[in-house]
Amino acid sequence: MGAVADSVAASLTRGGENGEDRGTVARFATALGAAVARSGSPDTVTALRTAIGYYKLADGVQARDSTAYYIGATSVSLAQRLSVEARRARRCESVKEMQSALVDAQVYLVKGGRAFPKPAAERLEYVPPLTTYAAQLAKALCR
Repeated sequence: MGAVADSVAASLTRGGENGEDRGTVARFATALGAAVARSGSPDTVTALRTAIGYYKLADGVQARDSTAYYIGATSVSLAQRLSVEARRARRCESVKEMQSALVDAQVYLVKGGRAFPKPAAERLEYVPPLTTYAAQLAKALCR
C-alpha cells in the first residue's frame, strides 16, 4: 500500500484497537478497498494491491464471507495483471507475487462463496489456468 493508504490503514487499525466499533471499521476499510479497486488508476497493479490491503485489514478486524469474496476476486484480477507484467518485464518478482495472489484467490474465494456462490465459482474457474501459466513463467524467469 502507498504512503497515504498506509496512513489510513494505520488510523483504522488504531481506531479498532481504541474502542471503535469493529463492524464500522471493517465496513469502512471494505468501502475504501472497493473505491480503490474501481478507481481506474493508471497503475492498476498498485491500485489492486492497495485494495487487497484494505480488504485484508477489514477481514482482520471483522471476518466476513463477503470480504473474503472481495479479497479473492481482487486477487484474481491482480494475478491477471501480474501475468502480463511478468511476461513483459521478465521479472521473477512479479511471478512470485502472481503465485501468492492465486493462493489467496483460491482460499478466499472458497470462503467468499458462502456469500456470493455464483460469482465466486466463476472467478475460481480462472485460478487453475493462471496457476499453470504462473508455473510456466516461474520456470522460464526464476532461475
